[in-house]
Amino acid sequence: MGFIVTLIIVIIIRSVRIYPIGEASIIYHIKNEGKHIASSISKGMKKFFVMLEFNGLGFAFGLYTLITVIGRLRMMGILDNTILQIVIGLRGFLVLFATFLRPYTKYYIIEKDLGVFDAIKKSIYLAMNNL
Repeated sequence: MGFIVTLIIVIIIRSVRIYPIGEASIIYHIKNEGKHIASSISKGMKKFFVMLEFNGLGFAFGLYTLITVIGRLRMMGILDNTILQIVIGLRGFLVLFATFLRPYTKYYIIEKDLGVFDAIKKSIYLAMNNL
């Protein structure tokens, strides 16, 4: 039992470490297609903490999180409350709004070397101007 728990913890830690590095490396490699992949990976490693911060902020506004909350409330039998339905509806609108307005944030973080909140602002500005 202890081995399985340890294995699961190691897998989670590795996926948390690899995912942000992989995203940043892919964006670097797409821009510099002629260069070797090792240089893209090394540049992606330098953006690890910024990408991890962005992914952490995005988790609260994710569609999966919203569906999980709705499912739990339904299983608890308290989804019939009108005020709760209004709050969930507003949160659902916020999730969809955030999903549509943040697609270019990773590009701004990697290519323009901006911080997370500045990149989110630029992404929202770009998305709103192109609607």
